[in-house]
Amino acid sequence: MYLILGILFLISGTCFFVLSKAFDYNFDRHSNGEKRLLWCTLASLTKAIGIILCVISAMTMWIDSDKTECNKEQITTTDTIRQIIYVDSIKTEPKAVKEKTEVKESKSLYSVNATLTCYNPEPSQCSGRLTASGDRIDKQKLKAGKIKWCAVSRDWKNKFPMNSVVEIEGFGQYIVKDLMAAGIYKSFDILQDKSVPQFKYTNRKVTRITYE
Repeated sequence: MYLILGILFLISGTCFFVLSKAFDYNFDRHSNGEKRLLWCTLASLTKAIGIILCVISAMTMWIDSDKTECNKEQITTTDTIRQIIYVDSIKTEPKAVKEKTEVKESKSLYSVNATLTCYNPEPSQCSGRLTASGDRIDKQKLKAGKIKWCAVSRDWKNKFPMNSVVEIEGFGQYIVKDLMAAGIYKSFDILQDKSVPQFKYTNRKVTRITYE
């Protein structure tokens, strides 16, 4: 693109130089002072324009050649990176590949049998309205059923980290947003509005759906 523009500027500059020669010719033919001044001015102006166009042409062609060199360097760098990645992939031992697979599998479905209780966003039952995940409880949304959060006992906090989605048997899907008090084990606590009756169940199946 820049090369084409450079050639066009060069052709235009050449045309102005030719035109300036015609003005010089008319300048030599006339003896009238005013006409000679006119032809001299036109000749000087067209020469100046021709020089400017030639300079622009040279700069444009230089930019084109510079971009071409940059593209070559980028291509060379990309090829080098691809070669390094390819060599590393060849050198990868089956053991390393197996370890990566095991990490991925550890984030699959995971189920436990838990004691299931419930709690309300009240000072006597939780530490204010801010959960362990850093999210604030909106009581109006909770009452409208738009929030489905739960807390997990501290012995399971690594198996069910914050923001994990769990399927609780008989209740549906909830997001782990809080931790239960110390000294409670193998349990989940569902956050609900105080207008909903309290409950406690044992051996409820809880399955981790996602691992955020």
